[in-house]
Amino acid sequence: MDKFKGTGGFIAVISLWTAAFAFAGPEGDAGRAGAFLRYGVGGRALGMGRAFVGVADDASGVFWNPAGLVGASRVEIQSLYSNLYFDSRYSHLGMVLPRPLDNPKNPLLRFLFGPRTAVGFGWVGLGMVDFEQRTATAEFIGRFGLEENAFAASWAREEAGSWGLLRAGVTVKAVNQGFSGLADGAGAVPGAEGRDWSAGADVGATFQPIHAPLFRSFSLRYVLPLRFGVSVQNLIQPAWKLQSGENDPFPRSVRWGLAYRWVLKDWFPRSWQTVQSVVEDVDILTALDWEKAEGSGTGVYFGAEGRIPVLRRRLLWSPRFGFNNQAEWMSVGTGLTVPFAKSAAVRIDLAHELHPDLPNDTRMSMTFQFGVPRDAGFFRRWYDRAGGDTGPLLNIVADYPNPEVNGTVKVLAESDSRNASRYNDLLLGIDRAEWMYRTAVDLLKRNETDKARRKGADAGREYAALFSRQENPLTDLQLTHYGEMLLLTGQPESAVPVLREVEKTTPRTHYLTGTAFKGLGRWDAAIAAFDSAIHSIGVAGEPVLNSIDCLSALGLAESLIRNNRNAMALQVLEDMLTHCQGRLDEDYPRYPVFEDGYCVDDAQLLVGVCLIRMARIRDGVNALLEADRFYPLLTNGRTAGGMADDLIQMLSNDDTEGLQDAAETLLDAYSEAHGLNGRNAAVRAGR
Repeated sequence: MDKFKGTGGFIAVISLWTAAFAFAGPEGDAGRAGAFLRYGVGGRALGMGRAFVGVADDASGVFWNPAGLVGASRVEIQSLYSNLYFDSRYSHLGMVLPRPLDNPKNPLLRFLFGPRTAVGFGWVGLGMVDFEQRTATAEFIGRFGLEENAFAASWAREEAGSWGLLRAGVTVKAVNQGFSGLADGAGAVPGAEGRDWSAGADVGATFQPIHAPLFRSFSLRYVLPLRFGVSVQNLIQPAWKLQSGENDPFPRSVRWGLAYRWVLKDWFPRSWQTVQSVVEDVDILTALDWEKAEGSGTGVYFGAEGRIPVLRRRLLWSPRFGFNNQAEWMSVGTGLTVPFAKSAAVRIDLAHELHPDLPNDTRMSMTFQFGVPRDAGFFRRWYDRAGGDTGPLLNIVADYPNPEVNGTVKVLAESDSRNASRYNDLLLGIDRAEWMYRTAVDLLKRNETDKARRKGADAGREYAALFSRQENPLTDLQLTHYGEMLLLTGQPESAVPVLREVEKTTPRTHYLTGTAFKGLGRWDAAIAAFDSAIHSIGVAGEPVLNSIDCLSALGLAESLIRNNRNAMALQVLEDMLTHCQGRLDEDYPRYPVFEDGYCVDDAQLLVGVCLIRMARIRDGVNALLEADRFYPLLTNGRTAGGMADDLIQMLSNDDTEGLQDAAETLLDAYSEAHGLNGRNAAVRAGR
């Protein structure tokens, strides 16, 4: 600035410094070289309070963080024009081409411009006009203006692995400064040689974790919306050349931050149907940045953006707000995305900034989006072409939620067994409910009953959200699975109406229905359901488990005993002991759970209880002792063995009442282990 002489130079310097203060970013930038690049571009970023380094997934990313350009969903052209303070004009024009070439054959071309890259271009211009210039004697000699421009080109590349998505980018920029119409003291006007050019470069990176070690203990659906970002602006510093010949470099700054997109439907219980229907497609992006710039204090920036479909999802409304301790106190904004033509949209963004020391400022930017979206469908087509490369599938997962997630996670779970459970946790709708059901059953097979009940409760909530819809989408098989999970979690009263929705019943349906009625103490209904299960085996060619008749007979006998039809129960049990000696099928309905895999010991125990209730005391005790003798390694054999001495003692003492009490205690314990507390059931049944 020291090239200005006399009064005219003094006035020019004061004017330029005042204008530079208006455009200053963080505290301490006023009047520093490159202050115009700190003013910010893009109505979306400005509406979010400039907290954008972890986002930067639109055309403005050229200046915020070039790595974010790979995340742009479409080709974008973005513009911003503002009339600022002191008759100044500030403009921005940007463009991004995400994943420009789908399938180039040339390796170099694929590396530079293939489906894991992005290129971007940007221009920022500041212009101020109508500054008077006078000589040292105050003679008016004309007007002049200031022009500062930055031209930028960016390139970014993405690497995908099961650990996550890592993106890195670089921006090279050329800047110039000129004073149009400026005359020296003799009235000469500088020509082109008066324009000062310089160049520099920015770099940036983002990371979106998938199975990164620090995040493996968290559900994927809560990890994937997280993204980290870092950007170094002016890593290679442009500089204005002073009259003295020295350089005035643009200050270097480092900004790092994180962004998190809150998928609201994942944060409310599935049972909250009204809330779920309202927030189904709504999410909120939050971002937090920290910045350290040369010669400035630490900047803290926070912003938020909502994405709310309106007018039956034809438009997308994006309210925004942000605040920081540097450029302005607070900002609010809004955006509206309007589709047009076949594959194009326009987004209009407004940002209103509240400055503590300057008048409030409102800016508008317009973004045109067009071309094939780089969304889940794009990556699915890429995967189909790639022939086994799971890289594109990781992009689909990272873009959760989307319509391709369900099929994608099934493929990834098969190819990556270590992370199969984490992948399946992303399933949506019926697929998610069915995965949770299978997980609960697998846990039951390993006798991890408590874990199975917790997973069964999760499955029940997923099924409930579907079952409660106006048009129930669940198939008969899925309804049966839902009913079994309700029984597993102690909800027989809810299981009955679900199982009654099954149109084409099977022995398994009848068996689970009988189990539900048994749990409610509705003995007549339970007896009818178990009897239907036994008599429907093999009907209409339905494939059934070989053990379903044994399970149904056992449930029938228990219900008959509870209904004081002991003679009939005894007949059923004796028939069981003849035909049900084998181990239960691997996939038998797992409620109730037979931890030893057999039900013959259950039948033998109930025979003893039944005989004692029929006043055949000695036969009953012998039957209980035979449970210990014949099945010492099975659950009820061990139970009978543990009380064998007491039974023999009471029998020797003719303690009929004690033996009857012992039989009732055994029956209650047995029923409770099978999901029914006998005394409470008797009360519910009105007995």
